[in-house]
Amino acid sequence: MRVKSANPWWKRGQRLWRRWRGFNQVKTHRVDWVFDEDTRYKRVTFETASEAESVAHALMALSDSGCFSSLIKHDAHEVWVGFVEEDHSPIPLHQALAEFFRALYTATGQPVDGAVDAQVWLQQLKSDLMKLQTQYGVGSDFCEALLASANKKAPKTVLCGFDYVDAVAKNFVIHDGAAIGIDIEAIHTNEGLGLGLAKAEYRGLIDPMEGLLESLLNQSVVDQYPFMRLCFGARYVREKFEQGKKKHIHLDTIQSWFE
Repeated sequence: MRVKSANPWWKRGQRLWRRWRGFNQVKTHRVDWVFDEDTRYKRVTFETASEAESVAHALMALSDSGCFSSLIKHDAHEVWVGFVEEDHSPIPLHQALAEFFRALYTATGQPVDGAVDAQVWLQQLKSDLMKLQTQYGVGSDFCEALLASANKKAPKTVLCGFDYVDAVAKNFVIHDGAAIGIDIEAIHTNEGLGLGLAKAEYRGLIDPMEGLLESLLNQSVVDQYPFMRLCFGARYVREKFEQGKKKHIHLDTIQSWFE
């Protein structure tokens, strides 16, 4: 077998530089292409065995959704999946992503009783906003407005399950007319459903109001989405400050979500 790093040298160097500067590193895993004769696999080596187990469990639970490549094997810290070749289908990305999230949020593998008291999310939101104010100098007006809007829009409970939290264009390929999430490291368990969709909306990949929310079978996801996108906003800004990626922070975009 032949092994090749999936990340170019400059990306690996960038991560080392950020680590040297003391920024938080979200991506602590290693991704390799493994070539076994004519077959290509993706092998992800996680920092902990529990991370690998969580992703493998999600892939098995969502195997019928068509959202992700197939699980080949899971061994300790490693998760192997099949390689998905992009076929440059003419389907528009926003249309493919609408189908992706519809399939993900209505998948049979999603838990049906994963409701968590919304106060848990409100407390996390308060923590994120406090850190933005005290450590990163984000204005109190912004933080207070976001928290007030969240308290107004929060449901009693938040439905949690499997979500794809790093929904950016490079983490999808179009294959046979469908969007496939190839960054399996971004599959999270017990997330508030809607966080991944909020990331896609923030990056301008999709407009959930263009029929997508209305088409979801689970009304709980539809009802909690406004609250989830606010929680995403605070989390995202806090994470980007911690990672030293200030160019990705657009407070005015998040501000417009609750005006």
